[in-house]
Amino acid sequence: MANGILTIKEIRKTDIKYIYEKLVNNSDLTEQELLALLKLAVVFINENDINTKKLGYRIFLIYANRYKDYRPLFDISINEGFFPISKYIESIIYTNNNQESFINLITSAFMENFRKDDVYLTLQQRNLYTFLEDNKESTISIVAPTSYGKSEVIIDTFKNNPNLNICVIVPSKALLEQTKNRLLNAKIKEKLKIITYPEMYKESDKNIYAVLTQERLLRLLKRNKDLSFDIVFIDEAHNILNNDDRNMLLASTIIILNKRNQYTKLRFLSPFLMDSNNLKLAYTSYQVHEYKVTEYIKSEKLYLIDFRKGKEKSLRLYDQFLDQFLELDNGKYFNEIDFITKNSLSKNIIYFNRPIDIEKFTNELIKILPAISSPKIDKVCEELKKHLHREYYLIDAIKHGVIYHHGSIPIYIRLYIEYLFKNESFIKYVITSSTLLEGVNIPAETLFILNNKKGRGNLKPSYLRNLIGRVSRFSEVFSSGTKDLELLEPKIYLVGCKYYQSNGNIENFVRKSMKIDTTIEDDTENTLLENTQINDKNLKDRLKAENFIGNFESDIINNSNIKIAETEIGKLCFENNVVEIDILQKEQAMNRVVQDYKNRLIMIDSSNSILKAISDAFVDFLKDDKNNNLKRLQNEKARLFYARFLDWKVESKSYNEMINSFLYYWKFLEENNKETLVYVDSKWGEEVRGGYVPLWVDIKNKNFKQRVNLAIVRINDEQEFLDNVLFKFIDILYELEIIEKTFYYKIKYGTDDLRKIILMKNGVSYSLCHLLIDNYLQFIEINIENEFFNISSQVIDSMQYNDENEIMMFEVKQHVQS
Repeated sequence: MANGILTIKEIRKTDIKYIYEKLVNNSDLTEQELLALLKLAVVFINENDINTKKLGYRIFLIYANRYKDYRPLFDISINEGFFPISKYIESIIYTNNNQESFINLITSAFMENFRKDDVYLTLQQRNLYTFLEDNKESTISIVAPTSYGKSEVIIDTFKNNPNLNICVIVPSKALLEQTKNRLLNAKIKEKLKIITYPEMYKESDKNIYAVLTQERLLRLLKRNKDLSFDIVFIDEAHNILNNDDRNMLLASTIIILNKRNQYTKLRFLSPFLMDSNNLKLAYTSYQVHEYKVTEYIKSEKLYLIDFRKGKEKSLRLYDQFLDQFLELDNGKYFNEIDFITKNSLSKNIIYFNRPIDIEKFTNELIKILPAISSPKIDKVCEELKKHLHREYYLIDAIKHGVIYHHGSIPIYIRLYIEYLFKNESFIKYVITSSTLLEGVNIPAETLFILNNKKGRGNLKPSYLRNLIGRVSRFSEVFSSGTKDLELLEPKIYLVGCKYYQSNGNIENFVRKSMKIDTTIEDDTENTLLENTQINDKNLKDRLKAENFIGNFESDIINNSNIKIAETEIGKLCFENNVVEIDILQKEQAMNRVVQDYKNRLIMIDSSNSILKAISDAFVDFLKDDKNNNLKRLQNEKARLFYARFLDWKVESKSYNEMINSFLYYWKFLEENNKETLVYVDSKWGEEVRGGYVPLWVDIKNKNFKQRVNLAIVRINDEQEFLDNVLFKFIDILYELEIIEKTFYYKIKYGTDDLRKIILMKNGVSYSLCHLLIDNYLQFIEINIENEFFNISSQVIDSMQYNDENEIMMFEVKQHVQS
């Protein structure tokens, strides 16, 4: 025993593990063995080694749930500050059994010190609020598991600082909507304006509240050179360690914010981070004060089964403390679907990497699930038929108690089905991709992992632990008397199957990620982080980032190698985050194209001409990157395709009409012996053409239903491409005054009606804003000058009376402030 400290490594060498193993795998223990195990647990939980303490707690938790004897766990939870557990035992178990005593009364009174509103906090949760008060003028990092109260910290900050500019930076549109709705539901003040689009901000606004992605925040800062914030939250802050374009942009944006106001108080929020000093960025003046939650309350059980060819289909439990795989005799399973259905609980997450696999598996799963008879299901399915198409896979899935969730589902459909999963008991499964890793909160009791990838790489240990943390959220465990403490032992199943990496070793993957004493380090790859070592391999990335910052905001980068754009188009490219072009090298050539348009007095007023201008001014100067989707615009057919998309927007085409246009076009290709291989990108690709990555689908091999669903995801993905990629080039051309104003409004918003534009600028979807202005204008107050609106709650009753689409009803409720 080194230095008098008992470690997990030493415990593994002893015979203790044999009786512990019997407890974990549900084998019979004698009374003497149980007594010995509990005595050892007392010893472990009083040790200084953090992992040994966790083992002691795990023993008490498993013992309590298995034998329904909660007295030891009650005492331990009091001593360790796990008051939600002790209060739960007191209120649900002891009270129901009339087990009150003088000591219990004193204990109960003591626990009231940890009550906040209607919930009980752990010791470290309460200490978090003390930490926040002590460091309210500092930049801080909060590293805490999901459901530990980080959202409440954001809400409290908004409530307690009515005179400050506050921004929350989120990594996704889904999390943006979720955060905005939480703030609205918190009723911070009457008619709260939360900026979610740069266009919503007016210079006359005071006390700005904003929830933005880094791209939208950058556009807001570009348009308003004097704007700064007093407090900035960075949600899912661990993302900033990555060296991809989005997180380089996030780092650059924080550097710009710090320059504009050196007293800006940053609030980094993350479910996992080894060292918060890794969040320190170059060219900033802040120091990070860290609060890290070390409480171990949930103790997951990890199971493995492998249905791949040549593998034994036996169920095993991996114990992260013993670092052993324990054989379990739990019967035979035919395949992964048989296994999942036999081991699922009331709410289950099934994880995949690729959206195409999500939809394939969903269609396989629902074939063996019984259809559910329910008026609510019938209503939901009818609404989806009207909103999208009668052949949408999601409709069949919902009829069998399943939803799926990935980035190619229209955003408000995604939010709506999340709502269904949370609130409707008949929805039992959510089949999802890594979109769930970015802060989306849904209730779940069990997790099945059928693929160990995230993107092109493996799930990192931190990502896997974050995914596991989404299961058995505290709010679910402690919010209802119908729950029980077994949810603190969530079951995580890693399932080898045809969707899993063919040569992937599940045992090595789970051991590397979950072994309790494995040292996990932050991967500091972002070259703008102070702790990233700059070398020959990443120097180019650092210089690119510095050039961007230097051209966006002066007086930050003091580097003689920084070059400043000389032309207006070059400056606008930097300000609009054009990373696809070497701006400094190509700006003069791009400028000549624009000057030629101006000299010929061309004012762009059609979709075809705007796509031609983008090709002339930008696409011809792209970096030599085969994976750049913009290169497709060098092809006239691709330009005609996107021109059609813009025309649909101008013509206010519904989703259903756009789907039918795709179907008609594909049918035309097939019937006229045209090329039927269509581009669908790597998320949906099945065939390779002139490369190594499957980016194509042969449409003649797809039946009608498959074509409908391919059209739905392609429309969403292409709209995302238009909004996130193409429109920054359109905005540049508009600022260069070669696009006609009315036409610009129509392709950007689908209308030139200022009332509808104001609603869309404030986050109302295209379909809903048309419905509201055309049919419910009497319930809407619109301030044209300040570009702000307010919707009366009476609109809900009127829409219900008119039997409007439930998806539209769901969305409008997100915008009504009661």
